[in-house]
Amino acid sequence: MEQYLAVFGLATLGSVLGLVGGILMLSRVSWRKAISVHAIPFAAGVMLSVSLLDVLPEAIEESNAGFVLKVVLLVMVVAFFFEQFFMHLPEAIHTRSNFCLMEISLAPQVQAIILQFSEQIQ
Repeated sequence: MEQYLAVFGLATLGSVLGLVGGILMLSRVSWRKAISVHAIPFAAGVMLSVSLLDVLPEAIEESNAGFVLKVVLLVMVVAFFFEQFFMHLPEAIHTRSNFCLMEISLAPQVQAIILQFSEQIQ
């Protein structure tokens, strides 16, 4: 029982310190811009690697290894292009983007929401 309390206490302490550190680092705009360029891709990579390192060996054992690896590759390629499309969407609203060669005509309300969201990210 003491071991569970120690784990719970340390997890709570780590969560609170992470929250406080995140709030302090994001309190200044200059820090926010500098951190978001590197922290978001790092966090995404950590989450992907942890999930793949845990799930992928079990999926290969349970199923055909070739099929599993093809599905993983397909999902990564689709996710890459999906991200690229949405990263260039605010540019495509006003001008023709390098990635999106089509004109996008959205309602003015949707355009305003997308531009506001992209400004908050940047």
